[in-house]
Amino acid sequence: MKRLMVLVGFVLMVATVLGSAPAPAAAQEPIKIGVIYGLGGSAAPYTKPAVTGHEMAVEEINGKGGVLGRKLQLVVRDDQSKPDVGVREARDLILKEKVNFLTGIIHSGVALAVSEVAKEYKTMLLVSIAKTAALTEDKGHRYAFRSASNTLIEGRAAAILMAQQPFKRFAVAGPEDLWLHARDVPGAHVILRDPEGRAGAEDLREAAELAAFFSDARAQPQADVHVTRRKHVRAARGGHGRVRIAHSDTLRVAPRDPEGRLRRRL
Repeated sequence: MKRLMVLVGFVLMVATVLGSAPAPAAAQEPIKIGVIYGLGGSAAPYTKPAVTGHEMAVEEINGKGGVLGRKLQLVVRDDQSKPDVGVREARDLILKEKVNFLTGIIHSGVALAVSEVAKEYKTMLLVSIAKTAALTEDKGHRYAFRSASNTLIEGRAAAILMAQQPFKRFAVAGPEDLWLHARDVPGAHVILRDPEGRAGAEDLREAAELAAFFSDARAQPQADVHVTRRKHVRAARGGHGRVRIAHSDTLRVAPRDPEGRLRRRL
């Protein structure tokens, strides 16, 4: 739904720029939109669904006749989450593919770099994910727009929320970090930093023992512990700390605090 809203907003911008006189779709060239995202690595869980969302929205809009009688056409490129690659792909989309607009981008550095290309060639850019506030503030210009909030807005909101909590220390878990929790009982969420996927069996066992120890299964001789990547875990309604798990494995361990070693490591 969010991706559809993004593209609908983009369509309104397209209509404003291209004018208001509709013509038969078959009589005109499609409106070409260059879509730029880092499609690999840690960005993939966010950007691949984003591309799918763009495609679904285009299919729906084209099914209703397009925009001003013209169909929409996406040209998708991978910026590899590198500003220089993003600049290269943006130039290619504008100069060779002759796109009318640019959208997408998850990496803030890429967004700022591509923004300068959009400004140079007077091509409208709508950034859908990247959060840098500079895009539309310090380095903003008439060709750069955003459809999401920025780091200042989200940071201030998070600070207000965190200040209302009883906790004193906070940590951020990346999508590839490992998440562990005792199965089917209340307990602590344990995070094992593992962005490169190199966690060893001993580290995993200690993390599972810690998750079991800080749960209602602490007094049991053995406990089952969920193990999955953080990207498979989502907050659920119904109370603080409740989650939904898309996929997980199970480890059976003895609840044990490994002498604080793992806690110091985390």
